[in-house]
Amino acid sequence: MGPTGEVAVLASARHANPARQRDAVELAARLRVDVGGYGRRVRIGPAVTADELPAACAGTDGAVLVGFDDDELERLPRLDVPVVAVDSYAREAWFCIVRSDDAEGGRRAATHLLALGHRRIAFAAAAGDRSRVVRERRRGFAHALAGAGVRMLSIETADARETGRELARDRDGATAVLAADSTIAAELVAGLDDEGRRVPNDISVMRFDDLARPVEGEPRLSGVAHDAARRSRLTADALFGSAASATLTVGVVVVDRATVGVPAPR
Repeated sequence: MGPTGEVAVLASARHANPARQRDAVELAARLRVDVGGYGRRVRIGPAVTADELPAACAGTDGAVLVGFDDDELERLPRLDVPVVAVDSYAREAWFCIVRSDDAEGGRRAATHLLALGHRRIAFAAAAGDRSRVVRERRRGFAHALAGAGVRMLSIETADARETGRELARDRDGATAVLAADSTIAAELVAGLDDEGRRVPNDISVMRFDDLARPVEGEPRLSGVAHDAARRSRLTADALFGSAASATLTVGVVVVDRATVGVPAPR
């Protein structure tokens, strides 16, 4: 295959949100280097539904899927091009999966907050979100807290900014929150600010999905970050290297951006 081959990065139209789109853009930027080593180019395709994936992948040398539900991917027919699903827990997949160690990320976030002295700690996710990614993040977080004798507080939010306001008004509530993604975290901080509460002086906030590039207007929060460079390399190798069908896991670290601290006296 010559240098005209193309890899499409395709995001889910069903779950389109700014955080997921930014993740797709960042991944595509890194992939341009890594799949370039295999003689291919990268393009970001339009957001598509799962039913549109076969047509969207046609004519490409491979596809990278971002943000699709696992049950959708489990129904995806076998395609004639290599496919990598990012952050998937699809069962019995014919395609390759590259994902972060989500449970370990939850564990590390809990350990970080516990070490600072927090004991009223919440996990915040979108109401009705039953994705396996969020499940694994919650599981690792809750398990680590339970090991320290701390019961995790669970927040399911349909309006994260309003949830932030409610947290601010509850003086006996959580002193620290881990948000399941960056969009929820940013809205929680905005709601806390609406009520005059400061991060981390009054409440600590962490998030998953820490991005390498700052986003204008979005707070830079402490969080759980994956090794973005390794994720890109593994994805390129999964498409064109030796990993024809496998699950590849990327390690995670806690990045402290000074939005967590010791719990405020209450």
